[in-house]
Amino acid sequence: MRYDKGHKDETHRHLLDVAAKQFLKNGIDGVGIATIMKEAGLTNGAFYAHFKSKNALVAEVLDDALEQREKQFLKGSIKATDYVRLYLSPTHRSDVECGCPIAALLSELVRHSKATRQVFTKRTERAAELIASQLEGSEHERNRIAMSVIAISIGALQMSRAVTNAKLSDEILSGAYETAMSLVSGKPRPEPSAVKNGEI
Repeated sequence: MRYDKGHKDETHRHLLDVAAKQFLKNGIDGVGIATIMKEAGLTNGAFYAHFKSKNALVAEVLDDALEQREKQFLKGSIKATDYVRLYLSPTHRSDVECGCPIAALLSELVRHSKATRQVFTKRTERAAELIASQLEGSEHERNRIAMSVIAISIGALQMSRAVTNAKLSDEILSGAYETAMSLVSGKPRPEPSAVKNGEI
């Protein structure tokens, strides 16, 4: 049976969504093509009508997921301080499957294909530009601070998820929140954050 272009586009979109959820839940290496296709309700052979390889799928899933987050950032006119507050929150820490794909997959991306790492590089630079555009100072200084905020946020979120001590996890988020917030606000470190009370 032959399908029109619209059907193929819808199927492609469906595969990206299914793969993204699977990768975030189980990791890139923890999910095979067969699992993705079964979850999507399609045969294994149908995969290659959309992607050349699993590596190509990973690169596109990452690019798509980060583009969607970027659009949400722009659409909502989110301030840099809002980014820090939302990113370093207990809610985001607990929501791995619907959270930032970088924080969930970074350790695997390090060893992934150049194409995938290029996507990561491009999207990270774009995120830094959005944050830097709201800061004061020279272009170099604003870019440096923005990239530092991103690095602090991602690293802290990963650590807070990995430790088994709940109090330590909160302290990691709280400390990173205070440091990142001081950077984007251009002010001294604020009062201890509301992470401990689950308010941010």
